[in-house]
Amino acid sequence: MKNTIKRSLTYSIFALGCIFAFATCQLVEITENAKITCPDLNQNPSGTGIIVTLKNSIQDIEYINVYRQEVTGYPNESDSTFPIENIGLVFPSKNNTTFVYPDDYICKNKIYRYYVRLYDKQEGYTLSNWTAGMTPQNGYNDPETLKYSKGTNTKLIYNSNDKKLTISGPIVAPSAIDNFDEKFKPALVFSCKNGTQAVTFISDTENQTPIHDGNEIHLLEILPSTFFNTDLEIKGLVAQFEKFGDDDDLQRVVWTELLSIPVYDTDNRPIANNKIVIEVKYGAQGYDFSSSL
Repeated sequence: MKNTIKRSLTYSIFALGCIFAFATCQLVEITENAKITCPDLNQNPSGTGIIVTLKNSIQDIEYINVYRQEVTGYPNESDSTFPIENIGLVFPSKNNTTFVYPDDYICKNKIYRYYVRLYDKQEGYTLSNWTAGMTPQNGYNDPETLKYSKGTNTKLIYNSNDKKLTISGPIVAPSAIDNFDEKFKPALVFSCKNGTQAVTFISDTENQTPIHDGNEIHLLEILPSTFFNTDLEIKGLVAQFEKFGDDDDLQRVVWTELLSIPVYDTDNRPIANNKIVIEVKYGAQGYDFSSSL
């Protein structure tokens, strides 16, 4: 059952196009003519995360993105300068319009707000409003222990001839997440005019983690064809956890916060805006990591 669910859900999301603007997460007005109405978002009273209540039939909803922003220290939460984080992707049950999204990797004594984005086959994207700020009942102490970290001089080296990236320098896995290597896989986030995706990769060396110094990432093997022959920005690195269980479980993809990594060429020169162009004719697919219309 697990493999069947994963294949069918993955096929559905891959069949969709991605329209994206990662850096700017501007909310749009929901028109009265939209068939998908803005869902209700409320704090989960039993712990961390939010309760999402959809107000309409969800038969045509393919997936839901969940976004979070810290607003600690901002009486006017819309003034927050903390980044808006894309923390997860949910495949809702066709039989249940209410579900709890457990936001497990946050810090106590912080204040967070959330919004979600629905993708419908007919209507496209619909964005909810922001929630009010929420203080989790549980959580960790240090946000830096919940995401990848890197050395001062760590970078990605792009070889334009071989169409590959090489990790140069140390990258450290999140230290506070139990059984991290068993749950999560590293994923690079790529963005172009055709969309943004988080794409996992593997180690080129047996018995080493994929994020070891010197690991080579062959882009022809992992990227979708829509990311070729165009300006492609390498946004950074996230950890990705895919949870596909029984029919009654919440089918979802979870991401840690994004770690930005500078990109250099093989002559050790920084590549402007981390943007490259790959001239090839084929590719793979990843998950939709975009943030707005």
